[in-house]
Amino acid sequence: AGKHQSSRGAVDCAPCTVGHVCPVGSARPTPCLAGTWSGNTSNANQADCIDCPRGHFCPEGASNPTPCPIGTIGQNPRLGGLTACTPCSHPATSPAGSHACTICDSGFYLKPPAASNDVNASLPIDCQPCLPGSRCPHNINITTVVLETNHWRLGPNSEDVRSCIESSGWSPCFG
Repeated sequence: AGKHQSSRGAVDCAPCTVGHVCPVGSARPTPCLAGTWSGNTSNANQADCIDCPRGHFCPEGASNPTPCPIGTIGQNPRLGGLTACTPCSHPATSPAGSHACTICDSGFYLKPPAASNDVNASLPIDCQPCLPGSRCPHNINITTVVLETNHWRLGPNSEDVRSCIESSGWSPCFG
């Protein structure tokens, strides 16, 4: 088990290839099923293949899980192909290999969720359009919003961005 013999009359068996299984008496390797993978060369049956983790997909015969691309998620384990990765709803997005849309696209910032006593609450993320007088690169939250020159706000959680007052080319603002 875990080996195959593809040449008739050969004495020695070859190790099974990664992403495959070789039951006793195999003439050739059989691919791990879609949604599973294996990096081993000694798999005897499908039970030796590993379930593909969330955030990834594993086509038939996979030797490694493949991350779902940026902007898509793999919410469940055992995804068998790229088409099983679900797109995030704009303006929410995700890094590659994610199982949840957790960041915001450029032009939006992540607003923190309202306080909740339910530690198991799973609320959708709240991506808000960038504040006037600021810039929002990819993956920004309210505390990391970038203020444009000559703009200020009272604190890192303030959504109220103000213009600096200039007089004769001088402004008390550092922004």
